[in-house]
Amino acid sequence: MVLPNDFKVMFFWIILLSQKLASSQPSCLGLGDFSKGNKTLELSIMGHRNQSGHWTTQFLLNEESQRSHQNWKLDLKHTNNQYGGVNSFHIKGAVIVPPPRPLDYEHIPGIGFYKFHYGSKLTFQEAHSTCTNEGGHLAILNSQEEATALKALYKRHSEAGGPWSYIGIYDQNKARDFVTIYGQPLKETGFPKWHPGEPEDVKRGGFCGCFVRDSGLLADVGCGDKLSFFCEYDLSWNNL
Repeated sequence: MVLPNDFKVMFFWIILLSQKLASSQPSCLGLGDFSKGNKTLELSIMGHRNQSGHWTTQFLLNEESQRSHQNWKLDLKHTNNQYGGVNSFHIKGAVIVPPPRPLDYEHIPGIGFYKFHYGSKLTFQEAHSTCTNEGGHLAILNSQEEATALKALYKRHSEAGGPWSYIGIYDQNKARDFVTIYGQPLKETGFPKWHPGEPEDVKRGGFCGCFVRDSGLLADVGCGDKLSFFCEYDLSWNNL
């Protein structure tokens, strides 16, 4: 078969070594380092124009991991524009795969799934790694209702948990500018409520955030302190 002169083929591969943001590992020392997961996502696109002038574009998506996935979410959008006599066609897509929900996380209706690690005391970095390895993340408070729910969960193990427990906020720039483990400013989370006298002066070296058992408010502690911690699996992930 002889192909026409105007036959065009576009083919490319995108390899994504990390598939979910929850696998990122913020560093309490570097405050911004990230590690990659062991999953691969492979995307290929091939387009050609046939003899009649019709363009055809084919998509192929392959994903490999050690876990099976449910509740995939696919979002495709396209636009067709004309400017200066030139027509342009754009396709934008997103594939979202939530992590599987850990079976030992407690469901709090309307809020989310949580696990209070009160038996083992870990550093902030170690706590973050533990949560992500479970398919969750260090808890991020977004409302008073969520803080009240965590306080009630804390109360069941108040002695074993100690007075403070890590949650997913830290002082990224060491300038009393706290953000979540995803980089969202604390003031945008919906719960920027500090325990009286907190956060302490930057010279005290408290660059990681915690939840105060007695008040149900936020405080800062040293990132190397060994504390209990809260892990969260977002309720929204379960509904994708």
